[in-house]
Amino acid sequence: MKMGLKVPVALAFMMVACYAKASITALTFIPVADILGHREVVVGYLAFGNEKKIDKKIYHYAYTCVGIGDVVEVAYGDDLEKGQTTHFKLKLLEGDNYMLSAGASNYEGHGVMADYFVAGRYDLHNLRLHFGYLKNDEHRAFFGADFPVFGTCTASLEWMSGPGAYGWASLNIPVKQLPGFNIWLGAGIPSDRESQGYQYTVGFWYGFKL
Repeated sequence: MKMGLKVPVALAFMMVACYAKASITALTFIPVADILGHREVVVGYLAFGNEKKIDKKIYHYAYTCVGIGDVVEVAYGDDLEKGQTTHFKLKLLEGDNYMLSAGASNYEGHGVMADYFVAGRYDLHNLRLHFGYLKNDEHRAFFGADFPVFGTCTASLEWMSGPGAYGWASLNIPVKQLPGFNIWLGAGIPSDRESQGYQYTVGFWYGFKL
């Protein structure tokens, strides 16, 4: 699977939003520092793919993400074929307008092979900045931002460096008639369209507290 389609948690930490504070704990593609609160849970499903000339297949991903003790977040994902992944994130530092976390995503049970990351967040007025480092097949820097739009919706922009780099733009839409239920839409813009192609993802998630 191409880098742009590989789910780094969120997609299990991706797009999942903090149930208590309604703040996104990860953007489309990059990990972020936010942690779900104790006993907060997010379950979700994604469909995602590429331009047809690159790859006609539509991929699927279902995930469950749980916060433990206000310092740890764990997630389990299944691509509905033969792939299952485990994800872990630990809060290292927190202040009034910043947070720092570290973790591992896409662990498939093979030794210590996983995608390891350190992620930071800094809050401005109506804007949250995200940045960090990820090691998978390459050493990669990432950065992004999320901000409110259309009242209760949240938009995000992000970029991850390195070979096969992608930028993403996304929109998270809470469904007010169903508290805790959200719809998510995203578009991926490649650094090399000829070999990678534009990507898309559509999904939904539901947040609740045990």
